[in-house]
Amino acid sequence: MRLAADGGPEQITNEGDRLLIEAEIGGADLNTVTARFGQDFAREIFSLPPGAWSGPIESAYGLHLVRVSEMIPGEVSPFAQVKVQVLEQWHEQQRRAYEERYFAELFKKYHIVADERVEALVGPLTVAKDGTR
Repeated sequence: MRLAADGGPEQITNEGDRLLIEAEIGGADLNTVTARFGQDFAREIFSLPPGAWSGPIESAYGLHLVRVSEMIPGEVSPFAQVKVQVLEQWHEQQRRAYEERYFAELFKKYHIVADERVEALVGPLTVAKDGTR
């Protein structure tokens, strides 16, 4: 079989149809592959043994012949290493929760009337008794 004796990915990448995406993706995790190709494709890719060509495997872009060059197990980072990101995410969640409470209180104070054209874009602007839309 030609793929088995190809001499490496550099030799075979020009053989198929041109892609609108890169022919080789290095260091990708499951979320990255899912975002680019879809969940079913990503699940199948991460179940393949490294080193051999597999496929065809279907994605949103069509059918692919795939070779996983290596699998590197993920690691849990020490808290001290990710502390800044954790704090940023926590602050963002707190900010969103505050905004939701703030706007719910505003909705309780005012009667909002929207033009039909606005409602067509954002949906009906009805407010529940608890202040939520």
